Amino acid sequence: DKTGTLTTAKMSIIPDQIYADEGFDADDVQLFAHLCSNEDKKDDPIDRAVVIAFEKSEGAKKKLEDGGYKQHALIGFNPEVKRTLAFVTNGEGKMITIAKGLPAKVINTEAGGKDIG
Repeated sequence: DKTGTLTTAKMSIIPDQIYADEGFDADDVQLFAHLCSNEDKKDDPIDRAVVIAFEKSEGAKKKLEDGGYKQHALIGFNPEVKRTLAFVTNGEGKMITIAKGLPAKVINTEAGGKDIG
């Protein structure tokens, strides 16, 4: 019950039910979700669930450490764009954009983070 879950602010992530596309695994998904979250927003049920799941994932934490990822900017969620964007560099200095949110809006992130309609 998504509405009840959000109303009570009790969300959790079930690690063995994480879907990862070809070339990625559940640790990658948790890592990227964590990089696209604001650890300081303790009142946000989604960010809190992501951070808690990340802290429990030894594999995701190792990928963060080994990958040298650093978050440079975070554009928080708002009802209009229905997603959060993070601008992150990896250990090689390559800038990557990570999106978390409504799938249709996440897919449109290829426009450089700008909403195209």
